[in-house]
Amino acid sequence: TLFRSVIGWIERRSASASTSSPSRRSIVRAYSANGTRVTVRVTLSGTPRPLRGAGFGARRAQDRAVVHADLQSAEVAGRHVESGGPVVLLVPTEQWRGLVGGQQVTATGKLAPPRGGDLTVASVRVFRPPSGITAPPEWQRVAEDLRQGLRRTSAAVLSPDAAGLLPGLVVGDTGTLAPEVERDFETAGLTHLTAVSGANLAIVCGAVLLGLRLLGAGPVLCAIGAGTAMAG
Repeated sequence: TLFRSVIGWIERRSASASTSSPSRRSIVRAYSANGTRVTVRVTLSGTPRPLRGAGFGARRAQDRAVVHADLQSAEVAGRHVESGGPVVLLVPTEQWRGLVGGQQVTATGKLAPPRGGDLTVASVRVFRPPSGITAPPEWQRVAEDLRQGLRRTSAAVLSPDAAGLLPGLVVGDTGTLAPEVERDFETAGLTHLTAVSGANLAIVCGAVLLGLRLLGAGPVLCAIGAGTAMAG
């Protein structure tokens, strides 16, 4: 009957949904142990962040960047795999500069296994610029414009070290943070201030400002309220 056919179709779809995703992820993960060449289509989770630390030979650490992404599909060992899951890309900093979260790109590189206990499907070492770049979502574009404005303003009125530090404290943007300053923060155990606390601070202040504006407060009172929220 039609009812039984529908029930059977639903059962088959449910079984497929429960088994296909893990198996497809395992295909990509299995090839990662051999350094297999792969072409991936991914959605970026954020902006590429230059590596920190000592270089190797003539190569500087900051010449390479790390960017987290969500895997959409992969071409590996002659197979096309529609797969999801988080991946980590190690990319050339300059060739990937300016990308933001929400953009989709295609990248070719070599697979590498994820760290033990990590939910990441695989890491991909990329040495070429991305292709097939899509436009970022509107909200991501606005957020990036605001971050760039903060970086430009900081660079215009502050010393280089302070200009790199301020965006990290306000919105967690450490892209222009000087390596020396980052080492000082690590030594003092204060790296959390530029990782989580800055972004949370911006959210809290934004919520306070929005609430005060909705209540009809003027600029002076809004500034006092935001300052109180920061101090508290």
